[in-house]
Amino acid sequence: MSYLPPELILTILEHNFYTSSGQPDHAFLSACSLVCRAWSWPAQSLLFRCVTKLRGRNYSQFAAAVLSPARGQSLGKCVRTLEMSIAHSMKQSCSPLHLVDVLRACPSVYELVLKAYGISKFDQASLEKLRDAGKGLKALHLVFCTMTSSILFQLLNIWPSIQFLKICVDIGVPSSQVLAYSHRGAPVRLYDLVLSSIPHKEDARVVALLVNGVTANSRPARWAPPGHEQHLHCLCASPAITPLSTLQLRLGRTPPRVHSTRGAGVISNPDGCSPCASSAADHRAP
Repeated sequence: MSYLPPELILTILEHNFYTSSGQPDHAFLSACSLVCRAWSWPAQSLLFRCVTKLRGRNYSQFAAAVLSPARGQSLGKCVRTLEMSIAHSMKQSCSPLHLVDVLRACPSVYELVLKAYGISKFDQASLEKLRDAGKGLKALHLVFCTMTSSILFQLLNIWPSIQFLKICVDIGVPSSQVLAYSHRGAPVRLYDLVLSSIPHKEDARVVALLVNGVTANSRPARWAPPGHEQHLHCLCASPAITPLSTLQLRLGRTPPRVHSTRGAGVISNPDGCSPCASSAADHRAP
């Protein structure tokens, strides 16, 4: 076929990278990677930019690709968003150590989308390995874990680089072990915080743990839980939000409204919507 400059090939691929629903078009990129040698590498590099649904049954295939002597290291560096499921006891599941291996093989990962099944907490050995492997992460999206799990607070403790946090599960009152850690203060400095629900007033300690790293000098944080207007009073009553300069509650599609409480600007939207449906473009790496 006629020669096309690599820059033009990459432009064509990037222009068609997303489907109409905003998801990476893996079928298109896979087909382009088979066109010819000139198209193979640009298409594969984009194909590996967003890795989704990584779990036990496809882990070996993915690991072989990013660890292969030929292009493995280069492909691993292409991964920017990683969605992975881990578990301790489920058959053919990925373990926390598999997550460590993937993060090490993919040092450019910007966003981790995590599902943790049956894991109440990470052991110390795994935490130390995760600390080093995930030190470059900027965004954490916790899709699933048990309500009493302390892994969220463990990960925030070892990954102070996290600025964008999405939680699509209910988080209960932390264990005494996590509460003891909270007295030292979370090291994170959140810019964007999205919750699936507002914790009850009696669980204000959870709210405090999530935002106590935000100082008056931080960039404004955004809070996007669904719920009713009455929940706003519960949230505003919590001393946890006092350091925030701006607090945005994206509760629906109507224009947001600004509330002020103890010096903190609070923007709310009364119509419920799922935070998981909010655009990831707020923090997605190019």
